Amino acid sequence: MRKVFLNLLFMLILSNLTYGQTNFKKGFVITNQNDTLNGFIDFRTDEVNSMECKFKTSENASETIYEPGKISGFRFVEEGKFYVSKTITLDSIQQTLFLEYLVQGMMNLYYLGRGNGYYFFENNDQTMISVTKKPDEIVEDGKAKPDISYKNTMSYVFRECLPVALQTSNADFNRKSMILYTKDYHDKMCDTGGKCIIFENDYKKRFTKFDFAIYTGFEVSSMKLLLNNAFYMPVMYSFSPIIGGNFEVSDPRHLKSLSLNLGLTCSAFNGVSEFSSISSDSYYKYNFSAINTVLNLGLKYTFTNLELNPGFEFNFIMSNLYNCKSTLKNEFMLSNTIQSIVKENEVFPSFSLPGLNPGIGCEFPLKNKKYIVVKLMYLYYYTPKRHKEDIPTDYLETYQLRLGYKF
Repeated sequence: MRKVFLNLLFMLILSNLTYGQTNFKKGFVITNQNDTLNGFIDFRTDEVNSMECKFKTSENASETIYEPGKISGFRFVEEGKFYVSKTITLDSIQQTLFLEYLVQGMMNLYYLGRGNGYYFFENNDQTMISVTKKPDEIVEDGKAKPDISYKNTMSYVFRECLPVALQTSNADFNRKSMILYTKDYHDKMCDTGGKCIIFENDYKKRFTKFDFAIYTGFEVSSMKLLLNNAFYMPVMYSFSPIIGGNFEVSDPRHLKSLSLNLGLTCSAFNGVSEFSSISSDSYYKYNFSAINTVLNLGLKYTFTNLELNPGFEFNFIMSNLYNCKSTLKNEFMLSNTIQSIVKENEVFPSFSLPGLNPGIGCEFPLKNKKYIVVKLMYLYYYTPKRHKEDIPTDYLETYQLRLGYKF
């Protein structure tokens, strides 16, 4: 069964090699003739968005790639980010890129997400001046000396408004600070009383995605115990329904398909093992029951560019057994009479076991970004070994079939 899992994972990885990473969101393109084309745009990082615009007229349409200069700009509807085509000089090289439009006013402000980031100030005659921040310099005493040259450049940019120019000595190198100084400059310099437009209206916003899922299903578990440090009992099998929940965190702009996975599963274990000892002419029957909770933490990869969303995941798990009960009945012949000894709650497996949990599954899209989820999971538990013989004291593994709802 483990080989089946590995083969399926390998096939899924190969099938994804022909599909690129995309994250299409509602948006519109502004042509060089100032026409607006509504549709869907690939919402990636600022650096990726500065080089190209992937556009589709509908979710199922083929994509068109616009390079900087081929269109005037593009904007995302819900995310609010606005990119415009601008020709700039970067590292002494003139190039045309899509810059993120932050502020429009007496002084326009743009952002380019490369390196530590570049902010471009554009005055009324369309002269562009950029500021960036170099990495901290380590001085002789081992302390870090931060680069503050950008403050001097900002002071020059806002020189026509002395109050703002003097305050730039307190400027931080981040969006919030750059936007506030540019807005302050506009408010003090605009004679008509018009307000500047801030396109990046939430500079604290992070485009992290959170998903929740609840599921049910059933599992098949097998357990083998070492009795009296002498011999293994035959395998016990348990069939049980399961319930659980899952929490996923991802950053679609960087890598939409990969997410951090945290979950909890609860199930029951009820098993029976019967065996005989020929040497002692004894018969044994062992019953064990418990509630098993499994906490998992790992990574999940989903192939989001297919019609369905197949994927695989790999988790580290910790199993904890609660409400454990056991009965070991021993029947044997003594003086031609059948004798019986019953031991209650004396023979138990390990109550806490770490392990590994690979799995494969598929998400079936519904409306409003909801999904029906089907998963096949394998849970392998690491059991402690005896010091001398170096053999496991217990053996436990589980296969689960889960049916869930992701929202």
